[in-house]
Amino acid sequence: MIAVCIAVACKHERVEPIMSQALMTIRKAIDVYYAKQHHYPHALADLVRDGELRTIPIDPVTHSPATWRPTVSEKVRVDDFTSGAPAPPPAVAEIIDVHSGASGKDSNGRAWSDY
Repeated sequence: MIAVCIAVACKHERVEPIMSQALMTIRKAIDVYYAKQHHYPHALADLVRDGELRTIPIDPVTHSPATWRPTVSEKVRVDDFTSGAPAPPPAVAEIIDVHSGASGKDSNGRAWSDY
């Protein structure tokens, strides 16, 4: 039992810096994208398409590049609340931050999704 607990703790200690590095890489790419495009990306794939990332990093806990949980911002216009005129097309959500989509916690008890 003790060996299992030590192995799990060691695994988390190896994963934590990889998680931090992957998120720092994605977040920096989002900032660079915004500086160049004057808007945030609509999808993480935009960062690859426009050359900010070669590939979307793999979440070291889920072992997948598809489980990142983006935080999005949606713009609201004043005319969204008026009646009578035809509604303009809805604004597209933009990714302003990203977190791990993994469940569980790191070795300090911090949820992976809080990274």
